[in-house]
Amino acid sequence: HFRIMNMIGQDSQQASRSSNHKYQLRGLESLQPSVAAMKLKIRRDAIHAVLSVQDEQRLNGYSDPEAIARSYQVLTVLPQLWAHHVAAEDEEQAQKIHHEESARRRREFQDNRRTTKKKVQFQQIARFRKILSRSQYTNHEVADCWYTKAEYSAIRESCTVIIQKYEAKDVDQDLPTTKESGDFCMRGLESYTHIGGRIKSRRRRNAYLSVFGSSSGDCPAAAYEKAAATSCLQAIERGLKDRLAATDSNR
Repeated sequence: HFRIMNMIGQDSQQASRSSNHKYQLRGLESLQPSVAAMKLKIRRDAIHAVLSVQDEQRLNGYSDPEAIARSYQVLTVLPQLWAHHVAAEDEEQAQKIHHEESARRRREFQDNRRTTKKKVQFQQIARFRKILSRSQYTNHEVADCWYTKAEYSAIRESCTVIIQKYEAKDVDQDLPTTKESGDFCMRGLESYTHIGGRIKSRRRRNAYLSVFGSSSGDCPAAAYEKAAATSCLQAIERGLKDRLAATDSNR
């Protein structure tokens, strides 16, 4: 066992610390002839030990599964320990690469901020439009510009009915109002359903943690962009579907 551990250890270090970094032997160690022969020997010894304990128990008229497991564990404990050791080395190397990449990104981010010059320009000719103050609006103009409490309540009740219809009929929420989706449209109400609400909360929580709870060293904008990528792609996809539906309806 110590012999195979040393052989695998030498091959593992050679694979992970190669000077040219053109190949990686991780996962292929047992395909080497010398290592494969020792691996086969350990496997045969483990099978022989398990079967011997089983035969002894059967001849003596009792059954002890824990004793069978111990007979196998004794012969495989060293390969298991070495596997954990190799995994720890790989984790350390991966973290080192990740920290180096994060540091490189931070340097690039800081360099871009220093090299970017902000400029402000003003046109010599100013254009403006007069707009009445809200205090100058008549009651009729105020009613035309803002919703009343009664109108808000009616809108809320209408949205509640639409959500209930959607959850009862199991209609595709990516479809706008069509003959197939019935007499209502779910656009803008997706996150108010039971499933949509849970998805929105989970995505918002992940985005929050990626910005405030991450210790990777990435800039906040890049971390948020990565966390919100799925939501952005879904929004773009829905926008394209709505555009196609609007184009078809205008034909």
